[in-house]
Amino acid sequence: MVRFVVEAGRAYAKPVAVCGELAADPIGIAVLVGLGILDVSVTPVAIAAVKESLLLLDSGRVRALAEKALAVSEAADVEKLFRGRT
Repeated sequence: MVRFVVEAGRAYAKPVAVCGELAADPIGIAVLVGLGILDVSVTPVAIAAVKESLLLLDSGRVRALAEKALAVSEAADVEKLFRGRT
C-alpha cells in the first residue's frame, strides 16, 4: 500500500509523508525510504535516532531490499531481508 501511495503522490506531484512509530524504528525507516518515502514525522525523543539511522542508510541498497520485500508475505521475512539474514 505504501508503494501505491508513493507512486500516486508522484503522479500528482503531491508529497507523501509518514507519521508514527514505524518511522522511528531502524528497519521501519529503511523500508519506508526503500519504498520512496522522503518525509517522516516522529516524536521529538526519536529524532536523533532517526537521523542516525538515515545517515547509515545506503539508499540504493534499501531500494533493492524494498523491491524484494514486496514479494514476501510475512513481516518476519521483511525484517530478515533488512537485517541481512536471507
